[in-house]
Amino acid sequence: MHKITAKILSSLKIGASTKLPFIKGAFFLVLYAVFSSLNDVCMKFVNTNTVDTIFWRNLCANIVLLPLVIRSRPQITLKSTRNHFIRALVFGISMICYVSALKRLPLSLVVAINFSIPLWVVLFACIFLKEAWRERLISVIIGLIGIFITCMPTFENTNWIFTLIMILATIGFASLDVFNKYLLNQEETIVMMLFGSNLFITMLCLPIFSYTIPAQPWAFIYLGIGANLVLYFLLKAWKSCDISALQPIKYIEFPLAILFGTAIFKDTTHWMVFLGVGVLLIGVFLNIAQEMKSKK
Repeated sequence: MHKITAKILSSLKIGASTKLPFIKGAFFLVLYAVFSSLNDVCMKFVNTNTVDTIFWRNLCANIVLLPLVIRSRPQITLKSTRNHFIRALVFGISMICYVSALKRLPLSLVVAINFSIPLWVVLFACIFLKEAWRERLISVIIGLIGIFITCMPTFENTNWIFTLIMILATIGFASLDVFNKYLLNQEETIVMMLFGSNLFITMLCLPIFSYTIPAQPWAFIYLGIGANLVLYFLLKAWKSCDISALQPIKYIEFPLAILFGTAIFKDTTHWMVFLGVGVLLIGVFLNIAQEMKSKK
């Protein structure tokens, strides 16, 4: 996969020596958005319970990665093992929440709530990394108002429970964004970041796994490949450019989610979801503008 993307980037004259790292990061993030949307469609489609879906997804992802892990011969330390276990635990809980919500909510609503991740990242950075918070407070408040508006249609029925579960999943993914960036700064290899989390998540699912073969094995083969590609493209994007500069590109997932949700699952998107996403984007772009201004 690395050789393929390197050839594509080379043909676009976007390489290690390029003066436009943003374009390289944007290229990977567009690929991330496409494969992430396709993965969501596949997980929503498979006819298995939440834990089984996560187990087979990560098991297949590990099988695909195993030759690369053997070839790279990574050095495994107690510290790296602990880090991957923590990532897997948080990711596993977040995935259980995410898949549970995904199977019961419209795809466009799930993606819309996911847009709040940058705001949760800002919040966590202020709390745990002791970063400045006063100039970011307004963008966080606006974003939270956007989340509330987006979720309001689900308060009219029983789906509000799964909306809250989806918000919990988003908070978990945001904490992982911070942790993943920390590991990248520590020169952790991408292959081991992929394999480590997949391996521990598979192990954590074993006690509650149903031990039945899925009726759609082809779907989980794709999910295994797709799961690796999604995280691979995301990590490559983060290594290429500042995360804050790339955040707006992630929002191409929303039209993709509406397209796939309408065409495949006959979903309908409530007008308040569009309104809430608009308010949420104001908060996110306000935060990005503040970050870019502070770096000048």
